[in-house]
Amino acid sequence: MNLDKESLLKKLREHIFSIQTQIAIIRDDLLIIGNKSIGEVRSLAVEDRMTHWQITYYKDQRIEELRQLNLSPYFIKCEIQYEGSDEIKIVYFSKFQLIEQSIYSWIAPVSTVRFEKPGPFTFRLPDGRKRTGTLLSKDQYLIVDGKPVFFATESLLYPRTLVYQEHFSTKKQGFVLPEIVELMEKTQDQVIRVSGKGSLVVGGPAGSGKTTLALHRIAYLLQSPDTARLYDPSTICILVQDIGSKKYFSGLLPELGIKYVQINTFSEWAMAILGLGQEIKYVHSYDHQGADVYVYEQKKLEFLRANSIAINTKLPFVYLERKYKDYFSEREMAIFLEQKKHGVIDRIDLTILLTKFFEKNGSFSTTEKRTVYTEAGTLVSRTRKKKIAHSLILVDEFQNYLPEQLALLKLALDSENGSMLYIGDLAQQTRLGSIRNWNEIGEEIPAERNICLHKVYRNTKQILKYIREVGFEVVIPNEIKEGSVVVEKVLQTAQEEVEYVISVLKDVKFASVGILAKNKEYLEMFRTAFVGQMEIHILSIHEAQGLEFECVFLVGVGYFDVGYIQEYKESLRVEVKKIYKDLLYIGLTRSMSILHVLGDRKLSEVFHGFSIGGGTLE
Repeated sequence: MNLDKESLLKKLREHIFSIQTQIAIIRDDLLIIGNKSIGEVRSLAVEDRMTHWQITYYKDQRIEELRQLNLSPYFIKCEIQYEGSDEIKIVYFSKFQLIEQSIYSWIAPVSTVRFEKPGPFTFRLPDGRKRTGTLLSKDQYLIVDGKPVFFATESLLYPRTLVYQEHFSTKKQGFVLPEIVELMEKTQDQVIRVSGKGSLVVGGPAGSGKTTLALHRIAYLLQSPDTARLYDPSTICILVQDIGSKKYFSGLLPELGIKYVQINTFSEWAMAILGLGQEIKYVHSYDHQGADVYVYEQKKLEFLRANSIAINTKLPFVYLERKYKDYFSEREMAIFLEQKKHGVIDRIDLTILLTKFFEKNGSFSTTEKRTVYTEAGTLVSRTRKKKIAHSLILVDEFQNYLPEQLALLKLALDSENGSMLYIGDLAQQTRLGSIRNWNEIGEEIPAERNICLHKVYRNTKQILKYIREVGFEVVIPNEIKEGSVVVEKVLQTAQEEVEYVISVLKDVKFASVGILAKNKEYLEMFRTAFVGQMEIHILSIHEAQGLEFECVFLVGVGYFDVGYIQEYKESLRVEVKKIYKDLLYIGLTRSMSILHVLGDRKLSEVFHGFSIGGGTLE
């Protein structure tokens, strides 16, 4: 069957224009109704007045949804016929609904038909009833800024056919997640819709889309009629790695219709519970100059796990000092006193304090301020304790948490839902003492709730080949995109690396650039050189975990040589080797297109000489 592609494309453009016209009318009506004066509102009938306040409340949210619909009205069109009916229905699917134009949200029960091939389909309604019918045809679109850039069609009468594809740039502007609402596979959609109660793990290698999938799951739970009543946004807690990741998530969630959800780092969450003010500074690890951070942390971990702690959390340093004094060596105690002098606590100190807080109080709570009217009619500020009971906790990069931290988080769940959502990969652990298996926190994850994604959406074939050549075991899918060859340069100093990066960036512009290093301190010269350049993100690999960039410069690779740890105890030596390996893998996989590897030797040489006690980096 020959298709008139020009006619199909013309009809699509006309339909987009008609949708945009309807959106403009709805938006104008919202603005008119929402901007009525107080006098006009009072003149309305009581039922109209209530309608007005409801519209005003949701006006801003709906106007933002309409703005996004105007840019991309839908991504799938399905022509369906339900069993027992002669009527043929045409439905569209999008991020947000516009029922007046038969555009349904991607979370609507009927939206599952978009994954089917033309032919019979079945889906379930929220009440459990089945709907069956026939998918007669399906069109898939990519509409950007109101213009179609991709259009394919298929039906019972003809196979999938490309109608139109514009040559467009795939560059991403800043930090954005891969758009998988349109591309989501059927099995991934089933993951999103699985029962909310209980723990769910979404794992997979870097770039597999696990964070995207997890956020779509939260969007579904908040918006689906059968789960929305269980998940108030204000009771959902998303825990991210650092402030950079917090900004990243904060910009992404509104695009999925997720608002009023708490996004914090674990330290922010815990310090709010403990009432620790701004005079206390937090670091993941206290890296004192001249000290071995891993040996210091190992001793703290032994102390945490001795289960003989009694600490007053109101005076953290006084009581930590009192308890550490009988446990630390003279050198370790000197480091802690330096830490105390600067008012710094690390993740292990914080976990100790939070553990004792719960043992003393039996629950977690925070102090919240509110403004109330007195009997005299004046406004006063009051504080009260509010018990923490999250309906859902999402833990990003869970593999970097201590098992004690994850166990504490589970204690902050409400009893009705108890929903933990773990995102990460146990093969990418970058912190000492982090969780090794689920038994450590009493989790039993059924196979259907332990999801592992395998396809890598981020990296090019050339980047994955380079990573494999270095010594990592990676799968390179046949369908993965092609790209530029990885560039490796031997440069002796950080200054030479800075000059090289400048020379590359003066000739070509990238939407986002990541300059990454193992050690945060190594990047000071880069920060000075690129100050004020918003598209360039200068981060330690720890900070970059979970992020992605169009172009990445991995600098100072010689610092991955860990020959100095040969005097460690064997158990600590093995764990540190794995941390270094995982950090390197994370750094190499942050790039979507272009990768430059810089250091005082080639990366292969760093690994070739890596041998401690006869072992190799495995």
